[in-house]
Amino acid sequence: MQNPDDRSTDTLLRLARDSDPSVRATALTTLGQIGSERAQQAILDATRYGKTEDRVAAISGLANMDDPRASKQLAELMRDRDPQVAQTAISMSYNGGAEVDDALTRIVNDQSATEQMKLVAAQQLRNRGTDLDDATEQTVTKLAGAANLYGGYGYGAYRGEWVE
Repeated sequence: MQNPDDRSTDTLLRLARDSDPSVRATALTTLGQIGSERAQQAILDATRYGKTEDRVAAISGLANMDDPRASKQLAELMRDRDPQVAQTAISMSYNGGAEVDDALTRIVNDQSATEQMKLVAAQQLRNRGTDLDDATEQTVTKLAGAANLYGGYGYGAYRGEWVE
């Protein structure tokens, strides 16, 4: 007899291939909460292949996973060619490990990254309370405002230009 996690995983894997995008998205997000090796591998695979909407939904599943592979995959997805996938990976990286901080820092300091990507990465670095070198701290402050004493970035400091 199958255990409940195996049955749930089988059902969610089937639903992840449904013709309805919202059903696929819910299934992919939920797979990240199961915790079984099969479910986690399905999420990791779904972030690499397929339609943008499915990859974005799978990133939500990644964020729910308690597995070092998820953090590594989020860091890689931050540099995806599809800007929607990359931005979602940045936004969902709040639980990631050190490789996420490294990837976010590289984006903030990348001259070829768009201003929007730099802004989202800077905000995530602020949200994560990442310790930054002086040059990166200055760049993040320009983009996301000064760090406050309670963590997070300074709301209201960024209005499209740096406000003294």
